[in-house]
Amino acid sequence: EGLSGNSIHFRNKGCDDGDIEGLIELLQTNAGGIELIDLHQNRITLVGSRFANSLAGNDTLKILYLTNNSIGPRGAGLLADALKVNETLQVIGLGQNQIGPAGAKRLAVALRSNRNILKIYLERNKMGVEGAACLADALKVNQSIFVINLEQNKMGAEGAGKIANAIVENRSLQKLLFRDNHIADEGAIRIADALIANNSINELDLARNRIGRAGAARLGLAIKDNKTLQKLFLGSNQIQTAGAGRIADALKTNSTLQVLGLESNKIDEKADRLASALKENQSLQTLFLSGNFLADEGAIKLADALKVNQSLQVMGLSGTRIGAEGGKGLA
Repeated sequence: EGLSGNSIHFRNKGCDDGDIEGLIELLQTNAGGIELIDLHQNRITLVGSRFANSLAGNDTLKILYLTNNSIGPRGAGLLADALKVNETLQVIGLGQNQIGPAGAKRLAVALRSNRNILKIYLERNKMGVEGAACLADALKVNQSIFVINLEQNKMGAEGAGKIANAIVENRSLQKLLFRDNHIADEGAIRIADALIANNSINELDLARNRIGRAGAARLGLAIKDNKTLQKLFLGSNQIQTAGAGRIADALKTNSTLQVLGLESNKIDEKADRLASALKENQSLQTLFLSGNFLADEGAIKLADALKVNQSLQVMGLSGTRIGAEGGKGLA
C-alpha cells in the first residue's frame, strides 16, 4: 500500500515514527530506486527514528514531502545533518512543522554546504526574525536553491530586510514566496531595493503583508526596468488606488511581467493610471483585480484600455461592484 512505481505515498494516513520504520531499509539499500516519498499530514517527529539517518547514504531519493507533521526543531536538526551528506535530494517540503528559529538555524547551516537542494518549502513554521537571519546567511552562499517558501513565518520588516540582503548577493533564487509575514511598507521597500540589484527572481509573492502606498511606490520603481520578474503577487494589501497607480506607471516600460495580482487592495473607480498603462503595456497576460471597488466607472475605463491592449488574456474582476453598464462595456 502506498507504493507506486518509484514513488511512496502515505499522505494523511495517521502515520507516526514507528509506522515509517519500514521505509528505512528501502532508503539504506536504495531498493526499488525510490525517488519520491510523500508523508504529508501525519504525526511524524523523526526524533528517535533512524529515518533521517537513512537519508544520508541514500542516492536515489529526489523528493521528500514532510509537510504538516510534528518534526519541530529537533527533527529539523536531524534532517539538517542528513542534508550535509546527502547528494541527491532536490526537493524537500517541511511546511507546518513548528520548526521555529532553532530548527531554521540547523537547516541553514546544512544549506550553506548542500549543493543539490533546488526547492525548499518552509512555510508556517514560526521561524521569526532569527530564522530569517539564519536562512538569509545561507542564501548568500548557496547558489543552487531556486525556490524557497517562507510564507507565514512572522518575519516582519526586519526579517524581510535580512532576506533582501541575501537576494542582492544570491544569483540562483527564482521564486520567493513571502506572503503573510507582516512586512508592511518598510519590509516591502527593502525587498524592492534588493529587486533592483537582483537579476534572477522571476516570481515574487508579497500578498497579505500590510503593504501600503509607500511600499507599492518603491515596488513600482523596482519593476520599471526589471528584465526578469514575470509574476508579482500583491493581493490583500493596502496599496489603494494611488499605490496601484505607481505599479501601473511601471507597466508602461516593463516588458517582462506577465502576471500581476492586485486583488483586495481598496482600488476604486478612479483607476485611470491602470487603464492608461494597459494601453501601452504589451507583456502582461493576467491581471487579478477581484475584491476591489472598481464599479461601473472603473470597468468602463478598463474596457477602453482592452480595445487597444493585445496581450492581456485573463482579468479577475469578481466582487468589484461592477453592474450592468460596466459589464456591458467589458463584454
